[in-house]
Amino acid sequence: MLESFFPENIADTILTYVNQFSAKAKGLSAIGTLFLVLTALTTMFTVDRVFNQIWNVKRPRTLANKVVLYWTVISFSPVLIGFSLSLSTAVIGQNLKGIDSSQGGWLPLLNLVSMLVTAVAFAFIYRVVPNRAVHWKDALAGGVVASVLFEVTKRAFAAYITHFPSYTAVYGALAAFPIFLLWIYVSWIIVLLGASTAAALPVARTGCWDNAVRPGQDWYQGLAVLAELEKSRQQALPGMTLEELRVFTKVPPDQLDHILSALIQHGVVGPLANSRGSERFALICDPARISAAVVVRALWLDTTLNDDYAGRLPQGTARMMRLQTEFIDQPRLADWLENPDA
Repeated sequence: MLESFFPENIADTILTYVNQFSAKAKGLSAIGTLFLVLTALTTMFTVDRVFNQIWNVKRPRTLANKVVLYWTVISFSPVLIGFSLSLSTAVIGQNLKGIDSSQGGWLPLLNLVSMLVTAVAFAFIYRVVPNRAVHWKDALAGGVVASVLFEVTKRAFAAYITHFPSYTAVYGALAAFPIFLLWIYVSWIIVLLGASTAAALPVARTGCWDNAVRPGQDWYQGLAVLAELEKSRQQALPGMTLEELRVFTKVPPDQLDHILSALIQHGVVGPLANSRGSERFALICDPARISAAVVVRALWLDTTLNDDYAGRLPQGTARMMRLQTEFIDQPRLADWLENPDA
């Protein structure tokens, strides 16, 4: 694969160091093996942190879940991407030798299979790494974008190092290292572009591009979410997925994740058992039996602040307590969720 991408002298340099590393890796001690595993996990920690920043995830995974997930990604994804690179470099190598790919019916097929395998590998990463339910269609769309960019970059990279060998005059025998580092850097940019595409698609479907948070917005958006979950209680399949909540409430994904986290923390909403794949959420309380104050404390106002400020603002807190009694404590949550059209 390296011989197809790099000139012979650079490929030999890289292969020499790779073979030396492989030979020494066989004799690693327990401490060396531990450091190698820690290095791989540290890399995955970085990938996980960046992906969660792209998806604006607020709920971190537990350490045990992280280790299992990282081990799966490290074991599965490189196999697919390596297989894709092997296929594509076979096609590039034939083209660089002057063989027209259109004359061999198997070469275009190999190229297509390479792109499909790469798209599946990236889609798998975008689907499982973020700590948020990513729809397979969004993950696959991001995977296709990354796969196309990856294929274009591979061909441009191969053409550059083949037809513009002037870099060897500057770096000499060390030319392999900056080129190899540049390839890794460009590949990481492509991975992030695909992830950004997958993360932006749910926002595009809701049409909510304005991220400005206005006072009271969480309260109204939370009521919209609870109203939809209350309607779903009467359906054959209770609960709603994140995608369904986005569509019906028009709440952007970032705010929706924040609202659901707050409602889960206060025991109003909970994820349904065995629903990780579709990430379904449902009301775990009867709105007719609980006070609206539970949701108010989760999304709007901490009512215990009245006690803290009663001595300094007696009149203000007295008015606020009357407001709280009339509109928050006495009404049931169902009163706020009542459908006027019903």
